[in-house]
Amino acid sequence: MPAVATPFAKGDSVIYPQHGAGKIVDVVTKTVGDVERDYFVVDLELQELRVWVPVDEAEEIGVREPTAKDELEDLFELLSDHDVRIPANFSRRMKNNQRRMNDGDVWQLAEVVRNLAVRRHRKHLSPSEKTLYLHARGLLVAELALSLGVSSEKAEAALDERLPEVVEEDE
Repeated sequence: MPAVATPFAKGDSVIYPQHGAGKIVDVVTKTVGDVERDYFVVDLELQELRVWVPVDEAEEIGVREPTAKDELEDLFELLSDHDVRIPANFSRRMKNNQRRMNDGDVWQLAEVVRNLAVRRHRKHLSPSEKTLYLHARGLLVAELALSLGVSSEKAEAALDERLPEVVEEDE
């Protein structure tokens, strides 16, 4: 068990910035150089990826608990607000969206998903924006599934209820 005070433990579901939902599958002690540290071993759901997070830096890195169920209505309200101003300049949009996604905050992530969905509804997305949209959407769906305690399909349906409908593009 880690000697450092932490809100996380083996078996907890967590959100890892940029990579989304995961589960702490182990806590191990490793020596790197002359320094012995405890690490959370996190298996990420969206990729076949396992990350090792220093226990004493987990919160600083941005590892956090999934969004509390009582905050979801506000999050869904944000997703439902389609009256947003989106920069016309492609590079500015991409830079803003990538910065928001790197933040690891669910509210920033939801804004990226909403803004790209609104843009997709009004115009079309460039290939790189479409890739970013699908990635951000996948991260948000995974977190919603954890927070709501439902399947990814049900979480995706809940998300789709809040986003503007679009004429299907080639996926």
